[in-house]
Amino acid sequence: MKNNVKALIICAMCAALASCGTSMDTAATEATETAASGSSTEAETTGAADSTEKQSVTAAVTASVDSAVETADASDMFTDRDYRTEFSDAVEVKFASDGGSVSGSGAVAEGNVIRITEAGTYRITGTIADGQIIVDAADDAKIQIVLDNASVTCQGSAALYVKNADKVFVTTTAGSTNTLASTGEFSADGDINVDGAVFAKSDLTFNGEGTLNISSGTKHGVVCKDDLKFTSGTYSITSASKGIDCKESVRIAGGTIDITSGTDGIHAENTDKPEKAFVYVCGGDITINSGNDAIDANGEVTVTDGTFNITSDGGGANAPAHQGDNFGGGFRWDRDASAASDGSTSESAKGIKSDASVTITGGTFNIDSSDDSIHAAVSVNVGGGSVTASSGDDGIHADSTVLISDGTVNITGSYEGIEGEIIEISGGKVSVRASDDGMNAAGGETTNGGWGMMDTDSNAKLTISDGEIYVNADGDGLDSNGYLYVTGGRTFVSGPTNSGNGALDSGIEATITGGYIVAAGSTGMAENFGSDSTQGSILYIFDSTVSGGTEITLTDSSGNVILSYTPEKNYQCAVISAPEIQSGNTYTVSVNGNDYSVEMTSNIYGASSGFGFGGGGRGGFGGGFGGRNSGNPDNNSSADNSDNTNDRQAPSGSSPEMNGEMPQMPGNGEMPQMPGNGEMPQRPDGENFGGGRGGFGGRGGFGGDRNGQDGQQPNNFNTNTSPT
Repeated sequence: MKNNVKALIICAMCAALASCGTSMDTAATEATETAASGSSTEAETTGAADSTEKQSVTAAVTASVDSAVETADASDMFTDRDYRTEFSDAVEVKFASDGGSVSGSGAVAEGNVIRITEAGTYRITGTIADGQIIVDAADDAKIQIVLDNASVTCQGSAALYVKNADKVFVTTTAGSTNTLASTGEFSADGDINVDGAVFAKSDLTFNGEGTLNISSGTKHGVVCKDDLKFTSGTYSITSASKGIDCKESVRIAGGTIDITSGTDGIHAENTDKPEKAFVYVCGGDITINSGNDAIDANGEVTVTDGTFNITSDGGGANAPAHQGDNFGGGFRWDRDASAASDGSTSESAKGIKSDASVTITGGTFNIDSSDDSIHAAVSVNVGGGSVTASSGDDGIHADSTVLISDGTVNITGSYEGIEGEIIEISGGKVSVRASDDGMNAAGGETTNGGWGMMDTDSNAKLTISDGEIYVNADGDGLDSNGYLYVTGGRTFVSGPTNSGNGALDSGIEATITGGYIVAAGSTGMAENFGSDSTQGSILYIFDSTVSGGTEITLTDSSGNVILSYTPEKNYQCAVISAPEIQSGNTYTVSVNGNDYSVEMTSNIYGASSGFGFGGGGRGGFGGGFGGRNSGNPDNNSSADNSDNTNDRQAPSGSSPEMNGEMPQMPGNGEMPQMPGNGEMPQRPDGENFGGGRGGFGGRGGFGGDRNGQDGQQPNNFNTNTSPT
């Protein structure tokens, strides 16, 4: 359920109280490498350079996303030279306790500093406690630095400082263990703010068959002002601030990379040309334990292969508590916008974050994040791979669109499982566990429906056309501020046990034209698919709460099983739809040893319960103010709750008397305010509102009906479909 709806409900309560008291076929030559690199650069900047100054960061990124997704390929991202680890004719450089020495031309030893000034290959060995490697060569110089059991620590600056060159390749030899470390506070080099153990102003590639340990006690691990690449080797990066901080792209084709960072793990940011600051991964084994975002980019984040083990800010267990969890799953909390008492905002601590889009077509992800596990300002596209995520906020969030067409998405814990203004699932296997909504199509501008009515967003759309979907949500199961469409696939929802949410929830329309679905939950906000559906759908309300772990089975008149599902939590109603359900036929819903006969006289059987005052319409206090059942905090989970009279009658003197009119708002037209302590309003006798199933008018709102064709059963509330 959306936040505004919950706020309206609570404010309504206050009003009521007041009223009653990897193929890399590129040329091997230097000339071809340069041409390929230039081609890649042109592709990255096409259509963006002329518009950057005129557009905001988001607009510039959005304009480049579609083409980037279509053209991103490893052969565009890496050259043959990026993979080359062999070397010959190397200049020998050796560090010792008394300084460095050079055997050959192209570099000089200046005490503890080795300065490389010409193109070529330089093999570095030895250990120094306070030394430095500086590359300061021509603009077109290509330099290979081979680390062969080298250990360089620099106090107050970068151990490897690439001041000028075209490209620098850092290669580790097989079996070697190497170190590049910085200690102490960094000092600027003139107008250059050197702030990483490795600091490069040119393109930088890491490869090899050995191990490289990079550490910074006060700032960043690796800082690159151009493109940064990893193609092979083993790396351990430990930093007080960012692990990798890049002004342009970060590209990973292979290797084992382990990052422990005080802030972001991998950070790519370019305020002038945000589309150039992207992250591309097509292989490798990447582990990130970050204080803030694990991967954060201005531009696109694209993954086609690789293994990721990501923990941000201690994981989901370390997330700040959501407010208002005592009503309908809680109010929306966003770490990016959450303000501290001094007015500051919390740092983002997402697993993967992009100011553009995140595209995953392969790879294996294990993400434990205190903030969103995957977050994009434009879209999240999952077309393959395997994602397992536990989040303190959203599992997957996109400000615009979430598309899942293939692969496996398993959100094991979240506040909201999948959120975007448009959510489309057309394939794959999706499993969601959420303490609020399982899937929430929301965002953009909403239209306020007025007192007691749901805000709507005509652009919001949740569509399931294929795939296998499992949702276990304490809030709404499948929720859209606009339209909810099911056209295919197999969808199973274990929905809420509280009356403030529903297994299905649409702001404008819910329609089913294909596929299989069972959505079980509480009755207070129960919703069925609408009359525009071309496939039969049954909303059945059971005599009493059914314990979680109890199977629901639908059979046809011949006893053939059409569909079955075992919800994980207690439930009292279920929406069941399948292509086999047709008007004119009779079906049997079986639960807990009881068989209930359902005669389909049209496509829709059983009206929505919802939030309203109409006969079975969406709307009303159906499940709001209700019978006490004081030992039953979930409203519908009492074992002895079949007394419908008690459910629909409020205790004497505890609820406002209704005269057929809607409760009036205060004279100023504003919503009533919550008590100063922010707690739910209390009854005069000290009990919370909402203890019973029905609220005003029981399950269907005022005059609502229980089971029946389009809600058109006789008006006797106690009329039940009897077990056969």
